[in-house]
Amino acid sequence: MDHVDVLIVGAGLSGISAASHLQHECPARPYVIRKAREQLGGTWNLFRYPGVRSDSDLYTLGSRFRPWRNAKAIADGPAIKAYIADTAREHGIDRRIRDQHRLVAAAWSSADARWTVTMEVGAERRRERMTCGVLNDCTGYSDYAQGYTPDWDGLSTFHGRVVHPQHWPADLDYAGQRVLVIGSGATAVTLVPAMATGPGAATHVTMRQRSPSYVARCPRTRPSHAAVACCCHRRAAHRNASWTLKSDLIAQHVCRLLTFLGTRGYTRVTPRRDPAMPGTSVFAFTSGYVQRAQAQRPKQGTTALWRLCQHHIEDLLMLRHARVDHPALEFT
Repeated sequence: MDHVDVLIVGAGLSGISAASHLQHECPARPYVIRKAREQLGGTWNLFRYPGVRSDSDLYTLGSRFRPWRNAKAIADGPAIKAYIADTAREHGIDRRIRDQHRLVAAAWSSADARWTVTMEVGAERRRERMTCGVLNDCTGYSDYAQGYTPDWDGLSTFHGRVVHPQHWPADLDYAGQRVLVIGSGATAVTLVPAMATGPGAATHVTMRQRSPSYVARCPRTRPSHAAVACCCHRRAAHRNASWTLKSDLIAQHVCRLLTFLGTRGYTRVTPRRDPAMPGTSVFAFTSGYVQRAQAQRPKQGTTALWRLCQHHIEDLLMLRHARVDHPALEFT
């Protein structure tokens, strides 16, 4: 059975970021990347509906070690996927990736200080196992196999075609059709204009929403984008900017932690929470995808170390500059 120091699962923005930081800051630790799909890109390879683009400023969606230098602040899906692929190639990360390796089980052994991971490989989904000292999950939260679809009364007798944006048919021709889009989130905001305009547009597009949305016009390009890229990575908050800012910080912190373990001769670290500390919901969002998963989501505590921070500056101070050997962590 093969063994590697670090196994990264997923090859989207987070996975490529984790790999780049690891090979530059912990070059003595071998790593590999395993992913389920045939192409890298994660979310930006999965979603291919008309108009798919970022809902965040690309100057914060790009990684700190390879800033986004395109003039477009809001870019389309193919451009983002190309950015991820180019980053992986330029840093030699693409040579560490294996496609069609779907993780199905992971078991930790305290005695051996390692994970045993089971994967389904290839189209035939043959079972393979490997071990690793660190299992870095960079798969995100989407269910790639099946996007959520509510159970609406009468849907089974609807005579039109029902399409989920996560599984958009490549041959779907909606030209001249009457279209109803249900929802008003980021997907709908990009999908509706794309279906309603240009060659092959639908005759009529209607959007139905649960709650009001607020949309404002802004330019897709910004002046002095190189300078903006630097500023954004220092000043943005996660509430209003891309989550890549946080994933970059996490990747750096993992490297700091691995370096500390190696220099002190430790093989594992375990967080120890005060049992008297109450647990609260990680997210206070009312979005459907958050509410549906509340029972499965981890809890957060009430003190700084145990609380999910949504501000880049606070995260930066804690993850990049605070001490690694916090008293709440047990090293063995």
